[in-house]
Amino acid sequence: MTRHPTEAMHAEAAGRGARVVLGTGLAPGISSLLARLGADRVGNVESVKVGVMLSVGDTYGPASRAYLLEEIASRYAVCIEGREVTARPFGGYARIDFPPPLGRRTAYLFPFSDQVFFPQTLGARTALSRLALEPSWLGALLAMLVRLRVTAMLGRRSGAEERVLRLNAWLRRRYAGRDWYGVAVEVEGGRGRVRASLVGRGQATATAIGAAAVVRALAEGEVEEAGIWLAEEVVAPQSFFGHLAARGLVPTVEETLEGSHTARHGKGGSFSVGP
Repeated sequence: MTRHPTEAMHAEAAGRGARVVLGTGLAPGISSLLARLGADRVGNVESVKVGVMLSVGDTYGPASRAYLLEEIASRYAVCIEGREVTARPFGGYARIDFPPPLGRRTAYLFPFSDQVFFPQTLGARTALSRLALEPSWLGALLAMLVRLRVTAMLGRRSGAEERVLRLNAWLRRRYAGRDWYGVAVEVEGGRGRVRASLVGRGQATATAIGAAAVVRALAEGEVEEAGIWLAEEVVAPQSFFGHLAARGLVPTVEETLEGSHTARHGKGGSFSVGP
């Protein structure tokens, strides 16, 4: 698998002294730094598994809707035990435990781009990202439509886009106010396992706070080397999550390392993970 599609631009940016950080949203972005946090604890990384939950009743723009419709009909490549394997969005699922009040959710394979980079940036032999939807029946419906190959025909049929827009508008009215989101990342490696999770309301706000934390890292000189980077390569989890915690976004971290188990919860507007 290639390092990432900006490799040619990396040398140009470095030559000009530019510092560019990609992947500053929810996934990639917050998911990437949760993965970095775990990778720093487990030694040689075997796997990184990301679960994202999004709510239909949340606020999002037309670009997000178009992205979902485009990606759901396309196959993509994932890394499984060091091999590149073709996957299909919503073609497989797993049960993922998010912190309260979300609880256990069914999450489906989805081509979030963080999983593309983890084999290179974190050395993961396996990297998978999954998407859970609220209401839960919507994810099950999309999985069924994928199996029936209905989603592949949406972009080709006349009037399909208009019908999707009407359905989307109805769903947003029906589930208005149900705007919870969640990100849960599990990293396994030579010294054990780390699960790091974050839940809240209003994913757009969380995305903006995460992006601001990356901008702050750039402005304060935390990204020392010029070039084009992924967030998990150059942004320190400690300062990143400290910035999020100051805005009320505090991750839950659970560790099972070398036979001992601890659970750490950031509190009181600060976040730390001890040695």
